Amino acid sequence: MSFSNVRNVHIKGHITISTDRALTSKKFLTCGTDGTVYVWSEESLADGGTPEIKTVADATHSCCAWNGENVFVGLTTTDLLTGVDKRIVGQCPLNNLESFRQLFTFSLEVISIDASENYVVAGGSDFTVKKVNLNKNGPYDRIETNGEVLCVAIDPKEDVYAVACGDGTVSVFDIKNNEKQCCMEFVFPSYGDIGLVNSRHTMTWSIDGTQLYVPSQGCVKVIAKDGWKISNNSLKSEGTALDVFSTSCISRCGRYLCSSTLSNKILLWDLGDGSVLAQYEYKRKEKAIISSMKFVPFSERDIVLVDVDEGLCVLKDAIPSAISKAIDKTSEAFVNGHSYDQEKDDDLSRSPRAYDEDDGDTRMSADIGAIKKRYGFGYDGSGHLDSYGYVSSDRNNYISAPPTPQVPPYRPPRIPSFFVSGASPSHLSERYLKWNYYGIVRTYSSENGCSIEISFHDISIHPTIVLDNGTTEYVLADLSDQAIALASKREGKDEESELLVIHISSWDSESRRWNAKLPPNESAIDVLVSRQMICLITDKRRLRVFTLTGTQRHVVSHPSPILTATCFETKIAICSVSGGDYYDNDDQVQPSYQHVVSIYDMDSKHWYRRSDTVKTVNLPVADQEHLLWFGYTNHGHLVTMDSSYTFNLLTPSGFWLPIFDGSSEIASKSDALWPIAVIEGGQCQIRYLYCKGSKYPLVAVKMPPYVAHWILPYCAPESDKSKLEQELFLNELQQSELTSGPSSDLTELTSKHLKTLVKLFALACKSERDGRAAELSGLVSSSKGILLMCNYAAKLKKSTLADKVASYGRENIPLSEPAPPESRDIFEQTQHPGLFQ
Repeated sequence: MSFSNVRNVHIKGHITISTDRALTSKKFLTCGTDGTVYVWSEESLADGGTPEIKTVADATHSCCAWNGENVFVGLTTTDLLTGVDKRIVGQCPLNNLESFRQLFTFSLEVISIDASENYVVAGGSDFTVKKVNLNKNGPYDRIETNGEVLCVAIDPKEDVYAVACGDGTVSVFDIKNNEKQCCMEFVFPSYGDIGLVNSRHTMTWSIDGTQLYVPSQGCVKVIAKDGWKISNNSLKSEGTALDVFSTSCISRCGRYLCSSTLSNKILLWDLGDGSVLAQYEYKRKEKAIISSMKFVPFSERDIVLVDVDEGLCVLKDAIPSAISKAIDKTSEAFVNGHSYDQEKDDDLSRSPRAYDEDDGDTRMSADIGAIKKRYGFGYDGSGHLDSYGYVSSDRNNYISAPPTPQVPPYRPPRIPSFFVSGASPSHLSERYLKWNYYGIVRTYSSENGCSIEISFHDISIHPTIVLDNGTTEYVLADLSDQAIALASKREGKDEESELLVIHISSWDSESRRWNAKLPPNESAIDVLVSRQMICLITDKRRLRVFTLTGTQRHVVSHPSPILTATCFETKIAICSVSGGDYYDNDDQVQPSYQHVVSIYDMDSKHWYRRSDTVKTVNLPVADQEHLLWFGYTNHGHLVTMDSSYTFNLLTPSGFWLPIFDGSSEIASKSDALWPIAVIEGGQCQIRYLYCKGSKYPLVAVKMPPYVAHWILPYCAPESDKSKLEQELFLNELQQSELTSGPSSDLTELTSKHLKTLVKLFALACKSERDGRAAELSGLVSSSKGILLMCNYAAKLKKSTLADKVASYGRENIPLSEPAPPESRDIFEQTQHPGLFQ
């Protein structure tokens, strides 16, 4: 196995490779965005060879399909009279690619095209799929989709065609009447954007059309045509569970499937048993993602691939040589119209004719096959002697041993991978590096370069900042109202991870911006910013703490794998996985893990005088769910959200409180909530984004934040009683947060607490629940509250209840508390209810 020298083709951007679907030619085509189509042959692919370059239009959309004598290309043409650009799918003769016939138009770029003998299907960025029958002159068919189209694929038998959209859904339509046969959600990770520099998603059909192969997260999923269900036997490989597969292709014989990931790993599977034949990695000096690949038509052992950085390369001997003979034989059998197994059976059924007559006479006494041949017994079902116990010696020679059972190697469960809370996935070229309580950090990519935009929700903190990210390649960010921090990861051996801090509140202009580089063998995986410090988390499980002006303080080693992290003031919370995996029931496929949070208090001034700087708490995650978001409230209390969209708050008392169930806000399975901030105090709010058709916000889509109030999961939430009970509990929670706060705020909360208790007391009295009413009086902490309840009970002529309330008052109200003048004799007068009428 070896990679050939990389050749420059087309221009930077997505490039597609297309081969002849009709198998009439052994050439292949490449199409980029420069308006040309390259025609490659065996001679031109060799070192020093030059392909045929055909100029199709002013601009092409890096997508084409080839079937027989026709090539179909997505391109842009300009009307010479009006000067208006039109985006179309053109049909070009193979021998004259410079001329084309318009099939249909799109309002935006064409993303994917597939062509069979009778049909052409294309999908565009305008959320539409269009199909035309080449044998009819009628209008084309148009289908609306819910997401941006990534790939279209016609099955080999021309029964159906599949459509993959950017929201991770795969739909299958009948090719004749466009009836939707199925729609599967979450088949692959959602694509945030489709740019010129991004790899696109490509699906592949098996040669008999019975299975559809869809690249996904950590595997290539197999969808069976019979019932349209995703098979449990997806194509996987060790070490790729965190990789996102994007491209795929199948060999001409239909026995081997190849797929690549966004990290340029190339996997080759044997579709017969699903085993991995080989795994390779495509490397270049610059980061260049594989955009398309195909098996070379004139050499089935080789794979040709292109990347988004103008590169074309051949992976020679991609299929191990030990099975190359089987490939050649299978390919020949497929071209001749029958399978490899049938051909082998035909070979075995032929009688040997290499011996002479003398040898035949000698062998007749022992060889039943020779006797049958000598006396004219054929293989038409008559004259068989096998049924009498005779077995041909020739046939004995071909009896094969039973196959050796294959025992799959044990693959232990993998712990959840690290993620940056509040940031969209790293494989997107345009994404949010951070969206939190203070502001937004997003990165943009284009043909001209990459930039970072930093904006604050409160513009008075600082105006918007735009930085060039072309050379630094910062991929991590965080911000507060005091500072902004950006960090890069270490990609190569000669590179160093770098931290850049902009101290926006600094009074010293020289200290306003500073940077630091990590040691050569250490890379940043997250950066945290509070109002008092900067924390850099590295792949060595180290916490590197800096002051806002750049002084290095702590370098702490964390003892367990880090899942995610957050910070507030001087506290850093690290969420880790503790212990082994476990399964709650026999049907559970994915393991569960115990999540543990370590809270470090990095007080720069007094940390060495304290012995309680590290605290550990367990973190709740719902059954068979995983952690999605982890942060602090505006008052410095931990809050989490798991994949069931349940928000849990760590109270000062030490227990977790479910403050909101976001699943009630989700309208579709493909939608998601993206938390921004959790606000405590009098507001008790959750600010979030509603992501429609995606699991994270898209940079290209403007998304207004939503606000939801805390709702505890009380029984009968619509009843007056439950509403008052929730109001009472949230009031007590706020009081626990303000024990050291302003006395005026605490006084206001105490007053509201008493009002809520009195309302609950009155509701219990009206419902004739005197025991519950008396119990509520035990929650009163002032003599004024006892007086109000006793007066109300006496007014309702409930003397026994008034006695109980007074008794609770004598037990619970401190004697040192001064009572109001009207309540001094209340406890002695409870035996005379007439006094209170």
